Amino acid sequence: MQRHRWPILLRRAHTAAIALLPLLLVTGLLIYLPATHTALIPVLRAIVWIHAVAGIAFFLLLFAPVVAALPQRRFAWPDWLISLGVGAGCSVTGILIWRIGWFPVAWRANAFLLHGATAIALGIWAAVHTARHLARARARRDPLPVELRDGIRRRDFLRVAGGGAVLGLFASISLDTIVRVLANAGGDIASTSGWQIYSVTSPMPRIAPAAYRLRVDGLVSAPRTFTLADLQALPSTTGVYTWQCVTGWVVPGVMWEGVDLDTLLSACGGARGDYLTFHSADGVYVDSLSLPQATDGLTLLGYTMNNAPLAEEHGGPLRLVVPAMYGYKSVKWVNRITVAKQQVVGYWEQRGYPVNAYLPAGANPRGNLST
Repeated sequence: MQRHRWPILLRRAHTAAIALLPLLLVTGLLIYLPATHTALIPVLRAIVWIHAVAGIAFFLLLFAPVVAALPQRRFAWPDWLISLGVGAGCSVTGILIWRIGWFPVAWRANAFLLHGATAIALGIWAAVHTARHLARARARRDPLPVELRDGIRRRDFLRVAGGGAVLGLFASISLDTIVRVLANAGGDIASTSGWQIYSVTSPMPRIAPAAYRLRVDGLVSAPRTFTLADLQALPSTTGVYTWQCVTGWVVPGVMWEGVDLDTLLSACGGARGDYLTFHSADGVYVDSLSLPQATDGLTLLGYTMNNAPLAEEHGGPLRLVVPAMYGYKSVKWVNRITVAKQQVVGYWEQRGYPVNAYLPAGANPRGNLST
């Protein structure tokens, strides 16, 4: 079935698929870019739903003409194989990110980067596909291919092409940044594959291990300041957990070693409060846990990751690790812990994130917790 013979319904489906690309571009960038992600936290969940629904609709609208044309076998196979392959890749990886508790960790581990890569390919394909059709239309002295006359004009098509180019540019820059961060991590890139490095301040704190100090104060019997060597001399605990960011990316099988909060508080004579506040050396980031959450048998203060001293970009020399919750609860560069009767609202919670950031039941090492 040649395109100029498409029924009106299929022409409109094709037009609608193209019209959805700018929406996917804009919502994807709003979710991904740190500045917009932070600014839009109160409405971010709605934006994620819009992006997800638009993505599913885009793939279905893209697929419909191919299904209709299969009996006649008269359409451009290269165009449709590329568009459906890239569209399916983008859709599948997007669903893996979106519904984090539905799928095995191994499936989700690289979905975030693959989603970005297929988005680049989709943007490039849209720009090339559009430019080629415009060139053919000019050669025929026809303002646009016939199947698009009913729903889209030349300037709209050019906007779509421009949107695809911008998508490719932004996604390329973002992925290049990720690669450079991993390459500069001071170790084997494969051992930190999949991480995205976040910090709310720039530059990150730089703390020499010998100069590191952790102050534990507030409602403890014996407030105390620990060196890193002091912490390493306490009984240690280890665990292997899947790291899960609220934005969707996942790193499976991360091995941590450190000291659990029960042991640390015992070294200070025990806690007489109900909440622990964790302060970052960046002077800005803060978060808190209830005493039961902090002493759940999984949560620890980590000083090694994958059998190596904790790197600066991962929060070294010491960071909080809360395996049962999303990563924003795991404060980097912890230099003070305060025990109190009242809970302090954390950095991201002040911007709309939930205080009890438990992972979904299928992804949570402790099941479906709510307190």
